[in-house]
Amino acid sequence: MSVRRPLPIATPGISSRQHLTCLYRCGDQCASPAPNASGNPYFGDVAAEISRRGALKAAGVVALAVGATQVLPTTAAAQGSLGTGSAGALGSAGGGTLDTGFVPVAPNTADAVTVPAGHSSDVVIRWGDPVIPGGPAFDFENQSAAAQAVQYGFNCDLAVLFPMDDRDERFLLTVNHEYTTEPMMFRGYDSAAPPGSRSRSPGPHTA
Repeated sequence: MSVRRPLPIATPGISSRQHLTCLYRCGDQCASPAPNASGNPYFGDVAAEISRRGALKAAGVVALAVGATQVLPTTAAAQGSLGTGSAGALGSAGGGTLDTGFVPVAPNTADAVTVPAGHSSDVVIRWGDPVIPGGPAFDFENQSAAAQAVQYGFNCDLAVLFPMDDRDERFLLTVNHEYTTEPMMFRGYDSAAPPGSRSRSPGPHTA
């Protein structure tokens, strides 16, 4: 199974996101007319008005700051006569880069997980792993909605570890599966086919 990858020439969409993300995350809603059928104002207009007000306030602050700078040279000279300020003390005490001993991995094109020297990696959980007792083992060729409901989901775009107050060195792993990309999930997936028959995979899925 192969997925067509766009050339890295320009962003294939109307934002910084890849078009594949826009297509499967929200169905290219950003590229469609605003579906506001109510009498309420369009959010874009509200945001623009807020931005305009913010710009006017910022202009007032800039004008005030310009006036205030007229007295800054005298104040700075007075402070200079008293010795170095707190900024200099902080710079001499804790300036520079924090040395963590971590050496980044050099850019590479290897089809492998690469970690720095002295570090290791391992799989915590995979797509299709059962998340409750009795869940079925993952079978790529035989997927179903019922099986996936008790398995770890596809396309995890966020993983957060929350410390457990009553457990030392134990954390709660919280993840988010924002959207799915069916061509990567089902062999022979055809987005142009009618729903229910978009894949040639023999499994009982309902893509």
